[in-house]
Amino acid sequence: MPPKFQHAIVQDSKGSPQIATNARIPPLSPGTVLVKTAALALNPIDYKTGAAFPAPGSVVGMDFAGTIVDVHPDTQTRFAVGNPVCGLVYGSNPSAPDDGAFAEYVRVHADFLLRVPSSLDPNADHQMASAASLGVALVTSALAIWGPNGLGLTATPDSPAAEPKENAQGQRPAKTPVLVFGGSTACGTIAIQLLRHSNLDPIAVCSPHNFDLVKMRGASAVFDRTSPAAEVAAAIKSRTSRQLRHVLDCIGDADSVAICYDAMSRVGGRYVALNRVSESLLGRRRVVDASFFHAAEGLGLEINLPGYLERPASAEKRDLVVGRFGMFQRLLDEGVLKLHPIQVLEARGLEGVLEGMQLLKSGNISGKKVVVLMPWCQLTEGVRSFPTYGPISH
Repeated sequence: MPPKFQHAIVQDSKGSPQIATNARIPPLSPGTVLVKTAALALNPIDYKTGAAFPAPGSVVGMDFAGTIVDVHPDTQTRFAVGNPVCGLVYGSNPSAPDDGAFAEYVRVHADFLLRVPSSLDPNADHQMASAASLGVALVTSALAIWGPNGLGLTATPDSPAAEPKENAQGQRPAKTPVLVFGGSTACGTIAIQLLRHSNLDPIAVCSPHNFDLVKMRGASAVFDRTSPAAEVAAAIKSRTSRQLRHVLDCIGDADSVAICYDAMSRVGGRYVALNRVSESLLGRRRVVDASFFHAAEGLGLEINLPGYLERPASAEKRDLVVGRFGMFQRLLDEGVLKLHPIQVLEARGLEGVLEGMQLLKSGNISGKKVVVLMPWCQLTEGVRSFPTYGPISH
């Protein structure tokens, strides 16, 4: 049996992350499994949430990969003890403070797990690290593209949009354009691929040094976010023949909103941001239907962040995300969906997570996702092994 206590990164009284040596390993409940973490991936939300909404004692972190070590007897799942998996949980959650990912063990609902993709080289040093990057990006993309507060698109990789038919003049209309601002973010590269495989036309805005990455992930055109805003918007309008009606903004600041809004069609459309944007910015064009959401809404959980976002648990959003996980698994196993580049902090454990959060804050990470390997991940004859249970000191 696993031990009862563990090391974990928890919020202190001010919401700052710190390493606790006696954090409780959360007991399993029906539908859940326990995973011993092998790799932890970092997102900006991991440090932003505690700073704005302290929840002392709550475990931080959302993305992880590891090995299942226990399954609740009332959990119906295809997974079993010993399976290598990746997924996400709602970290820094005041309603379930034990549920964060930045710990030696994480409790997770089995519906939000994926097998570590079979397309990954089993001999690769960073197989688990790559898999850890997936959870938040996949759920966020699903909500943004297909969710009720999202872009309202219906085409999927399993049911792609029909090819536009030639008109009487022999001209073939363009595919539906979708702008991904921040296309080189972890969510951006996943969303671009899902849009491309849905037979839509993803275009992107990012920094020039990430153009190649974004194009390789399927963007048909990429625009320089460092250029003057008016020039970027004008270029996008020209590329889309002023027909842009769907925008996913992975950045959500004043500059990105200005470019996205100015680039959109005269009749407006849908704009989705991954964080809350000032109403003063969003109110510039009433014909634009603007929204934002929290990734944990896709887990069917209540979001209670007063003054920022307060939404009840949504079975509709949960069902939508769960319904996409089978598709995600297939696309990953077939190598159709490419993983985001990662920057690995090798075997640094929870101390490495704290270092990684500072690295994210510095703004020096671009086009990569920071992932930390736990110290018990070892190379054995070229293959990284992940013991079922590792040493835990108290």
